[in-house]
Amino acid sequence: MLHLLLFITPTLLTCVVSGDSCGQQNVSGAKGGEIILRVPNVKIRKINWVLVQIGDLIVTTEPGGSIDDIDVMTQYRGRVSSDADGSLHIYKLSLQDRGSYKANIKRTSGDDKCVVFNLTVYEPLSPGDIRISPTITRNGSCSLELLCSVDKPDVLITWRKLHGGAINVTQGILYVPPSDVNFTYMCNARNPVSNVSKTVIPEEYCKTGKPPKEEITTEYAQVGGLQCQQENHYGLTQEQQQASTVYSEVQHAKESQQNGNGAPTARPRTQCNGTNAKSS
Repeated sequence: MLHLLLFITPTLLTCVVSGDSCGQQNVSGAKGGEIILRVPNVKIRKINWVLVQIGDLIVTTEPGGSIDDIDVMTQYRGRVSSDADGSLHIYKLSLQDRGSYKANIKRTSGDDKCVVFNLTVYEPLSPGDIRISPTITRNGSCSLELLCSVDKPDVLITWRKLHGGAINVTQGILYVPPSDVNFTYMCNARNPVSNVSKTVIPEEYCKTGKPPKEEITTEYAQVGGLQCQQENHYGLTQEQQQASTVYSEVQHAKESQQNGNGAPTARPRTQCNGTNAKSS
């Protein structure tokens, strides 16, 4: 019996850097999400944002000012706005947005500064990304080796036994002796923007040689402040439905609305200083 747990960290990350001249900051964002490149808290006249790879100007921002799409680099039109302090807000992130962004900060004092943001964009993991492959040994009893894998880059795989207890894991492969096949184990796959877990009871593999074909899924989503629940039954009998449960919690971001400047307004968000924050 398989159980899925999905925890998606917020797709909007805010990064704050110190006022050091030409500071470097590594930042991460989720594909389809948003990010704020937060500038130091200094008296700013304007900021020229440059895409370092090609040396071209993306846009110029000013504290309290707005952005005219005609002044934005083509590939970012309709996807950027200026925060109140001139920080750059990028929406609808794609894998092509990966790279270095340089903020050339013109201060009112005349003492200019620069900050380089090195942006990495990751694809959020989904429950279907986790694959558990069993190797079964039968010699009067059943023992298994379970390989947990995800076919995406920059993913950390870990195993653990629910309710505690020691486990034997080597390079992502979990060895389960005959005495432990009735326990529940969890494989966790994590990248900087999401965290997915799948639980398994090895005894199911001992019985059939493969995982159950059909499952029930329960999804929870925040929509307009209300928690909505939807259950999907895939050809299961009532007894199977009661015995098999898969949970998937997904934080769905609201669609960005357009503000008066033509750029999406910022959604309610969790801010962090260069780190990922867990959703509630």
